[in-house]
Amino acid sequence: MEEDLAHCGRVVTWGSGAAVQALMWGIPVVSEMPNWIGAQDNTDAGRLEMFRQIAWAQWTLEEVAAGVPFERLL
Repeated sequence: MEEDLAHCGRVVTWGSGAAVQALMWGIPVVSEMPNWIGAQDNTDAGRLEMFRQIAWAQWTLEEVAAGVPFERLL
């Protein structure tokens, strides 16, 4: 995908993991999906804050092994 987006000036998406990947490479992303996890303002500071929020929302391997995510879901 990096090769496909190498000369891309902008990514337009509803909300996709590919668009989040593009943000990691510094490619501006436009999305109209309300509350999309990748929402940001296409600045370095905006992308950094968005990635911090994504990282904060991840479960650790120990939590997954102990079943914590499933306990929260159910």
